[in-house]
Amino acid sequence: MNARRPLIASACAVAAALVSSPVDTLPDENPVLERLRAVFPSAAISDVRIVGNLRWVSSEELKLAIARRIRGGFFGVDIAAVRESALAVPWVRDVSVRRVWPGELRVTVVEERPIAHWAGGGLITDRGTLLPVRQGAGEGGLPVFEGPREAIPVLREGLREFSAIFDGIGGGIARLTRSAAGNWTLEFEDGVRLVFRDEQKRRVRRFAAVYLSTLIGRRKSIDRIDLRYPNGFAVRWRGGEDAHSRVQG
Repeated sequence: MNARRPLIASACAVAAALVSSPVDTLPDENPVLERLRAVFPSAAISDVRIVGNLRWVSSEELKLAIARRIRGGFFGVDIAAVRESALAVPWVRDVSVRRVWPGELRVTVVEERPIAHWAGGGLITDRGTLLPVRQGAGEGGLPVFEGPREAIPVLREGLREFSAIFDGIGGGIARLTRSAAGNWTLEFEDGVRLVFRDEQKRRVRRFAAVYLSTLIGRRKSIDRIDLRYPNGFAVRWRGGEDAHSRVQG
């Protein structure tokens, strides 16, 4: 009995040091972990705690996804399998799993970050993934992407590029469309639309200077600006009149 006490005390000390460590430092073949399993064969998981700023996935959904992996006891549970099951839940971007003595399994979740609505339904993340939206949930203040599904990566990059160019002009980008033929329509929150082709994207930056210096004061009267001209652009006013100008450079 007395001979066993030092072993238990030693095991408890090791447990306290290890069970709060990240999963990467506690592989299943770790010899100390094997020892803890032997010393505490009946140590159970008494609580599964989901941690994270969750909006698109619920704690209940995550617990259900990992439920079949919660077996083998506190030291016997397959941490990597728990993480894998949690990662399979839509809207979950990253997961870390830890044992917290004496019986907690802590699952820390990072969700995907939406950057745009998809015109066909769903949300686009900053990694270009199209994900479903839970019924009743929404995300305001995001632009809309429209086009063929294969255009999503190009639209994502376009949003980054054009937002930087037009930051503070027109109140932001409300809608970004790219057709299969490579035609773009950029619609600002104030309703002004900018039209151009793939090969004219480099002209958008030059045009921004013209827009800021000569057109922004009349933006409430502008319907559409068309850059699809060899040496300039056309402005369609909301009254129906068209006017042509040049973009230098």
